[in-house]
Amino acid sequence: MKKKARIIPRKLPTQDRSKQLVDSLLSATAKILVRLGYEGLTTNRVAEEAGVSVGSLYQYFPNKESLIAALIQRWSDGVMETIAGQYLEVRHESIETAVETLVSAALDSTKIDVKLHRILMQQLPHVDAMPALELFNRRMTERVAGWLEVHRQELEVEDLHLAAEIVVMTLSGLSDYALVQRPELLDSPSFVQHLSRLVLGYLAPTRASQLYAPKRRRNSKRAAQTQS
Repeated sequence: MKKKARIIPRKLPTQDRSKQLVDSLLSATAKILVRLGYEGLTTNRVAEEAGVSVGSLYQYFPNKESLIAALIQRWSDGVMETIAGQYLEVRHESIETAVETLVSAALDSTKIDVKLHRILMQQLPHVDAMPALELFNRRMTERVAGWLEVHRQELEVEDLHLAAEIVVMTLSGLSDYALVQRPELLDSPSFVQHLSRLVLGYLAPTRASQLYAPKRRRNSKRAAQTQS
């Protein structure tokens, strides 16, 4: 059985100078991944790209796997910051408006450094990155669960935490699919509408049926009301 690579940093930076060094190493890692892929990534190349000695790199990172894991963590922190800001803007809007913003935020976060994001998705099998990903998903689930709690009276689901987890997994999976297989969907208003309909149909099916009723049915209903 192949031994798993160590992905935990040897130490964390505490001073500004060391934080700048680690940031330079991670930025160099991102550039090399995009340019050469996982197989082309080496600690020597990262050190050279960052303009530091490989010994300085090894003070913090034992191998390239730990660099990638740290890069994933930095990326997920950026995604959380982007999404958190958009959630706050619609915290007290209607569920219909909030869902569409939630979906748009998920797609916007997927477009943060698209080339790097796509490479990270493709390189995850090489790295035991589950701890970082699990933490990211937990943070996202807690954020969405808090948002659902505000809209509890509009929803038709009971277990809000489980509902939040399902929404996060659904949007994450479909966003990643679009990133890798259909990148044009990330800028498609139609894709946003379909995902919004999917999420709203799960959380509040009655409202979704009213909002997304086929035009023929809505026109027939309007005609019947006029005749009466």
